[in-house]
Order: sequence, then C-alpha cells, then structure tokens
Amino acid sequence: MCGRYSLTLRAGHAKLRQLLPAVAQWPALEPRYNIGPGQACAAVRAPAVGGLEWLTWGWPAQRPGARPVINARAETITRISTFREALPDRRAVLPADGFYEWRDRQAYYFQLPEGEPFGLAALWTDGSTGPGPPRCLVLTTAPNPIVAPIHDRMPVVLDRAGCARWLAPRPPHINEPFPGFDPGPAGRLTVWPVGSAVHSVARDEPACCARVNPPRQLSLFPGA
Repeated sequence: MCGRYSLTLRAGHAKLRQLLPAVAQWPALEPRYNIGPGQACAAVRAPAVGGLEWLTWGWPAQRPGARPVINARAETITRISTFREALPDRRAVLPADGFYEWRDRQAYYFQLPEGEPFGLAALWTDGSTGPGPPRCLVLTTAPNPIVAPIHDRMPVVLDRAGCARWLAPRPPHINEPFPGFDPGPAGRLTVWPVGSAVHSVARDEPACCARVNPPRQLSLFPGA
C-alpha cells in the first residue's frame, strides 16, 4: 500500500513544471515531508488545465464506521463499479518527490535520483459525498525489485509521459494494461531507512525522511 508521501519541492520549481507542463497556475506551497490520509493534497485533475487543486486523501468507505479507502489496486479497478465509474473522467495526478513503505515497524523512504519529482496516479470522487474538497485514493501496483524486499505493493509512479497519458482528455480503454505506469522511472528508485518521526501524521518535518542506520537484520535491502 501507499500510506505516506512527500512533496518537498516548492511550487513552481522548474522540475515540477517539467513534470506537469499543462499546469498554468502554481499556488504557494510549503514543503511537505509526511502527507498522510485525511489530509489535503495538491493534485492535477484530468484534463490538466489551469492550476493545482486540493483533494482530501481518503475515499469514502462503503460501510458505516469503516475507514476511508486510501489505495486501490490498479490491476482490478475496472472490476469494482465505484472505481470503474471514476476511471473515464475522474483521474488525477498527485505530484510527489518521495513515498514511504513499512516492513514491520521500520519505515523506508523511496526517491528518484536527486529528488526528481514524479506523479502518483489517483482517482477522485465526484464531490457528492459532502462538503469540502473532493476525496481521492492512490493507485498501487506490484512492487519493482527495489520495493519488493520491503513491501508487496507500491504506488503507481508516473514520469512526465505517464502523467500526460493519465491526464489525457480521452479515457483509457478498459481492456488495455493499466495506462501510464512505466517501470522505467520506478526502476530508478533509491531507498533508505528513516526514523520514527514519520510514524505520526502530526509530524511534518525533514526528520521524517532523514536517513538512519538500518536494523541489522534488514541491512541487506537494496540501497539500505
């Protein structure tokens, strides 16, 4: 699953503009080191025109009392009616420059080289679920060899071409493989262990993604 991510580059950064060239308006954004469920997240909704918008991370649960849904499996979204209905015209990209995964209670932080930004593929609700920003979830896929030793899922990581394809005005054909996921950018991920600061969504500071010495039994993981 993907339960936390970061966007530490300030809005308007040249690399963000290169990732999402269709975005004309970049609002002032403070660096975020620990974006979690229930929080507002910057997003570009399809088709990508205008500026960044705000979505709330967490799709409303179908059962009363259940937690909001934060992830959906990219491979099966066409089999679930709620997600299938959103696929044609309620796609979004969440700009990011890192994400976290856990093994046991040890958190790991994943980035592209030099902190290059990327997009997280997302779906959003139609706004009929109540007041406030539309809600969204992040799509996940099978892990690449960098993520696999730590977790059995990873977010769908989109490079510039993947973002453009995911946000294209015409909906993807439901019978083709999941669109926009290019293993290339995800295959360049680097990873390192981080401390306990990221465990709390109340903490949003550089310490969340700062490298720490890994536990001895996990020291053979790639990049750790």
